[in-house]
Amino acid sequence: IAQGIIEHNTDGINRDNLDMIIFVGDVMGHDVYNQSQEQHLHLMRDWIELLRDGLNAYDIPIFMSLGNHEALPVNDYGGPSIDAWFNEPVAEWLSPWIDTAYSMQDAQRPSAVLAKSGYYTSLIRPGLRLVVVNSGYTAHDNFYLTFTQWDAPYIDMAAQYQWLNETLYTAKYVLNETVLIVMHHEMTDAVEQFQKAYYDLYVAYQDIIMTVLAGHTHNDHFHVWGNDNFTAGNASDVNRPFATWFSAGSVVQYDGRNPAFRVFQYDRNSHDLMNFYHYRMDTQKSNAAGVAHWFKAYDAQSEYDLKDISPQSMTELAYQLATNDTLWNRFSFNFYNGIAHATPLNRKSTVCELLTATKWQFQSCLSSLFQHHEHAK
Repeated sequence: IAQGIIEHNTDGINRDNLDMIIFVGDVMGHDVYNQSQEQHLHLMRDWIELLRDGLNAYDIPIFMSLGNHEALPVNDYGGPSIDAWFNEPVAEWLSPWIDTAYSMQDAQRPSAVLAKSGYYTSLIRPGLRLVVVNSGYTAHDNFYLTFTQWDAPYIDMAAQYQWLNETLYTAKYVLNETVLIVMHHEMTDAVEQFQKAYYDLYVAYQDIIMTVLAGHTHNDHFHVWGNDNFTAGNASDVNRPFATWFSAGSVVQYDGRNPAFRVFQYDRNSHDLMNFYHYRMDTQKSNAAGVAHWFKAYDAQSEYDLKDISPQSMTELAYQLATNDTLWNRFSFNFYNGIAHATPLNRKSTVCELLTATKWQFQSCLSSLFQHHEHAK
């Protein structure tokens, strides 16, 4: 990634209103067969220094989750003993940010947990907790799961599920906190056993989940968690959407996309999400000028005629995308962050992906929602 892309991507942002910066993983290049431990650590250190040089003036914490490309080989997280060569130094480098002053009240420092596990939790401020999950521990393309643990049930790698359950329980019943979950993958990237176990856990603690921030796909899209019935349209008495998984895209042009990032607006008292402001880099204009050109591409409320970006509003938007051509064309343009692709998105599949979190919800949506629409016609 060109250094100038990061150095200029905060131009025009009001620093006074920012509470935190979150990076959702994949620092490493995607030349996956030309990598080493030394290169991984060198690139990670350079990345953290780049963030520090460019963003330290904000004087706010920077949080990070690990992506599938932080594993070496790619995708293959093996657990604490295998990944310690990476987790321990990275935790130390991130500690000035993730060990917030409020987190010192926790039993363990976030950096200490990250060093020994690959995941962590950090208290942003009283009442608002960040929970960073290593979704690579559950991903279907993780060699250590799909080969060494082929005889399912799979192991709870690094005891992450147990830790997550305890963390959410404490946040809800002991500390009365709202949680902001950060991961790298989509829920559907997990093996079926963990897809069900983790989703059921999130359902159990749905009333304290603010939102889910992630990446991996390099696309601008979302998944609403909590929709299970697709035969009755968008009736609020049928589905209870409780959280939205958001991906803003990526800060690289991988596979034909403009770099992008996003600023979320939320109520600091209720922790309700109000809006997001989406920024892109115009690659063509930047190449011509020799300097990164970032601009505000859109805000969610104006672009999609939303009152807010609550799970209910995002559910309603997904249903509208099935029939409203104007909104669909806007979403399709934004999906690849302003770069037209030769093959159009499959509308039915895309709408069902937006409405669902898991593979079984997606299949249920495909088999019932559009069949219901066709019968209604």
